[in-house]
Amino acid sequence: MRPGYRLLSLDEGVAVDARFVWAIERTRITGRFAVVDPGRELAWTGVAMGVKAIDRLVLTPTGDGATLYRMEGSMAAPLVPLFFSEARLRAQHGQFLRAVKAEAEQPR
Repeated sequence: MRPGYRLLSLDEGVAVDARFVWAIERTRITGRFAVVDPGRELAWTGVAMGVKAIDRLVLTPTGDGATLYRMEGSMAAPLVPLFFSEARLRAQHGQFLRAVKAEAEQPR
């Protein structure tokens, strides 16, 4: 995983309604899994510094042995556009997706 992304706790495992805490750099995020469909979809909701976030990760086989990995996300808070633009969110998601790709391509 990219430096700066850290899992802090995952006491209940990966299951619907299970809580977890992770961090991006110095920002601590408390989340709860909303959808857990292994090999297909993972979605979670969370809160960090009063900002509500939703991320959805979807895996789709392409038919040629590859997998398309799509990430959707949104954030909501009264002043969030003033300090966290859509471009910044897209850039952060892009960094995360590149880190997942690099990890997935590591020899096992």
